[in-house]
Amino acid sequence: LEVWAWPSRKRLWRSEEAGWVLHAQFTPDGKRLVAGGRDGVLRVFGVDLGERLRAMPVHSEIFCLAVHPAGELIATGGGDGRVSLWHAGTGERLWGRQASPYGLHGVCFVGDAWIATPTERPFTQIWSVSDGSRERLLAERYQNGTAHVFATPDGRHLIVGAGHTAYVYETRTWSLRARWDMYAAVNDIAIHPSGTRFASLAPGGHVSEWPLGIPDPLILRGPIDDVGAVAYAPSGAVFVTGGLGGEIRMWDARTREHMRTWIGHRWTLGGLAVSPDSRLVAGSDGMGEVVVWDVETDDVRHRLIAHEGTGWCCAFLPDGKRLV
Repeated sequence: LEVWAWPSRKRLWRSEEAGWVLHAQFTPDGKRLVAGGRDGVLRVFGVDLGERLRAMPVHSEIFCLAVHPAGELIATGGGDGRVSLWHAGTGERLWGRQASPYGLHGVCFVGDAWIATPTERPFTQIWSVSDGSRERLLAERYQNGTAHVFATPDGRHLIVGAGHTAYVYETRTWSLRARWDMYAAVNDIAIHPSGTRFASLAPGGHVSEWPLGIPDPLILRGPIDDVGAVAYAPSGAVFVTGGLGGEIRMWDARTREHMRTWIGHRWTLGGLAVSPDSRLVAGSDGMGEVVVWDVETDDVRHRLIAHEGTGWCCAFLPDGKRLV
């Protein structure tokens, strides 16, 4: 176990008593370092000098650990499949629960009140910090069980890594807010200190960054059918949607009110585009036809047979004079 200064890259101290370390985490005040590993002993070190402050045998092996935001509680998961809560100052175990019949490889605090653990089954467990009761199961038909759990610093979101997918939950209601499909299996996740995005690590060294703050669902007020295409005007003040019936509708982006409808396509819309000056709207449909509308007059400017088959997308070039 080594501690280094950044950005000088100077090693401050090294300890070999911990053996094979599987997980280590600083306390929120930055004054202590908590580590655990193959020997099943939970150790607390002083960061400045590297002195061992406490050593507690807690599991046969410590696969994961997490430090409470207040810094005085430590949650651990071990090879025995148990999740346990410990007092960092006294070494007392406050409670322990069987979370998995196999080894427990992930644990995190969610705000001040909850602890999250993954399982080999298709759900995530939420435990009460105060008494260790299991308060909730989050089940989204995960593939091959869950492997990773991480919470944002403010405790408002929980990220669950399962197979090739990351699930983002809003913890006030425990509702699923987003699902991100990754390049490959999720090996690890790190949340940005701002709580607005996170990075995922996949085999082969592939690192990707994803947005975390998910806006409220867009609820439109007006006539709407199944939407096959959508496009914003460059100003962002309005956007257009194309439905399965071939209609193009314009909406106010702020109020989400329906503004107008253009009917002229004979098939489902596959692509939409708004010209750079917002005066034209183009739609491409399942028959390969492209129709260009004049926003001010509602007239059809052009009707083009672009190609055979579905037109999945269309776009204006920056000069606004050409369309692809």
